[in-house]
Amino acid sequence: MEVFANDEAGYRHWMQSHPQGFVLVSWNPPRPEYISVHRADCHCINPQKATHKIHWTQSYIKVCATSQEKLHDWVDTKWGSGVAFIHTCGHCRKAGRI
Repeated sequence: MEVFANDEAGYRHWMQSHPQGFVLVSWNPPRPEYISVHRADCHCINPQKATHKIHWTQSYIKVCATSQEKLHDWVDTKWGSGVAFIHTCGHCRKAGRI
């Protein structure tokens, strides 16, 4: 699992290396009232699909992992179990990826 804040190159590299991964998005700095999880191939958070976007890790951090469970563990460690509710991306959920 890796956390990307103000690290565009690192985030882009992780996304290219883990096309089947999961990405948690939160404000930068992260706050429990806004947390969303996407599949790495989601057009909302993938630099290769949303080529018009330049900055991915400035206003929002990206916590990237190979499983959703690792993202839930990160949230539990950061804010405590049950404190933060993770929303799944509507695009990913409708496509049956989450």
